[in-house]
Amino acid sequence: MDLPGYPVLKEKWVNSFLAVSKTLDLALASEQLKLTPRTLNRNLQALEKALGTSLLLRQPGNKVLLVSDGLVLLEELQTLESQLNTLFFNAGLKTHQQVPEPKTYAEPQQLLLACCSPWPMMILPPLLDQLEAAGQRFYPRVRQLAWAEQVESAVLAGQAELGLSCRQPVSDALCWQQAAEIPYLIVSALQPKRGWQDWAYITGFGHQPGSLHGPWNEEQFPRQVVMRSESLSAVLDLLTSGLCAAWLPECLVDEMIQEREFAEVADPPEPRFLTPYLIWRRDTDLSDLTQELMNGLMLKLKAAEPAQAKDQLDQVQS
Repeated sequence: MDLPGYPVLKEKWVNSFLAVSKTLDLALASEQLKLTPRTLNRNLQALEKALGTSLLLRQPGNKVLLVSDGLVLLEELQTLESQLNTLFFNAGLKTHQQVPEPKTYAEPQQLLLACCSPWPMMILPPLLDQLEAAGQRFYPRVRQLAWAEQVESAVLAGQAELGLSCRQPVSDALCWQQAAEIPYLIVSALQPKRGWQDWAYITGFGHQPGSLHGPWNEEQFPRQVVMRSESLSAVLDLLTSGLCAAWLPECLVDEMIQEREFAEVADPPEPRFLTPYLIWRRDTDLSDLTQELMNGLMLKLKAAEPAQAKDQLDQVQS
């Protein structure tokens, strides 16, 4: 397929992307296309490699969200589809197969979100579905960033209305609300537990707040590191071998643990926790849609409500 401004794209890559764009579910898209999940993922990865950008935000449980570049590509495909249908109609031919509308579609009130890697994003797609089912019309744009500092910068710059972060923001220009702590676990493919020091680990490139991997005292508890990656999908693929482990927040792997794909394979030398935060600009009047989403997120995360956070939230809503 030849789109203006894009490299030549194989039809199977585009078909895979369109199916996922419609369902926001890799398993359902695989079933509709009659492809194995591995083949579907290979097609999507080939498309992202050809375009040199990420199109999807992959979540545990086969769920995905379209990120900004994915939404742009979908818009381009819909424009091309409209032009093809016009040509087919003028030629008296059967209309070309329709490109699906985005799952959350427009006339949009845009919903601009920025998140860091360990944030429990799997709760977001069901909430977006609930909002859509309730008649809300919106167009989510999710920016996945590496560190909490970048999330805060995006919110301060107005590139996101709401930040999904994992630390109390540094800037006084930002308000925040804190959720309940989530423990980090040492996980790998299903197998019996052994000592934490007996494992080889996949880790990140640092322990800045917002890293996919939990904070670890390497001086006191040195580990054997075999690979470094901040990509959740890459880490999960490597863990399926059972030859290495990772120190990840429970929220990213609990569904796979329940399905007995992964297990907690060692007790950590000391407990550590991820604390989710919602952050927003103090001088911003949050839209009703954003406030409704915030309430849903905090309800799902069993929000802790320290006085400062609650006072700030009341101030913004008033």
